[in-house]
Formats: sequence, C-alpha cells, structure tokens
Amino acid sequence: MTPLSLTAAGFAFWRLSSDLVEPMDFALSHGIFSHWQVWLLMAVVFQLAASTLNRHGRGNGATMP
Repeated sequence: MTPLSLTAAGFAFWRLSSDLVEPMDFALSHGIFSHWQVWLLMAVVFQLAASTLNRHGRGNGATMP
C-alpha cells in the first residue's frame, strides 16, 4: 500500500506542477483524475490503509468481540 501512496503523491505533485507551468502536459487531462486534489487524497487514504493493515497484522489493532 505504501508504494501506491507514493505513486499517488507523485501524480499529485506532477499535476500540481503542470498547473503551475503551462507548457507541461499531464497524462490525464480530463475527468476526475485530472485534479491534483484527488491524487493527494488517494495518497492519504492509501497511507492510512497501509498503516491500519500493518497495525492489524502485528496484532496491535482493535480486537473483535
């Protein structure tokens, strides 16, 4: 999950930089994935999921009744 988070963060910064510099093209120029906020949100969600799964895998997570 962490590599997915880093990839999404990379896309977020790529899209943000393409917004700041006009001649740069972004691979996805239309649709929901053309916004850097979506990519940054995905990076945060992936990292939170990775953290939760790692904690659960080590046995430090919440226990089921």
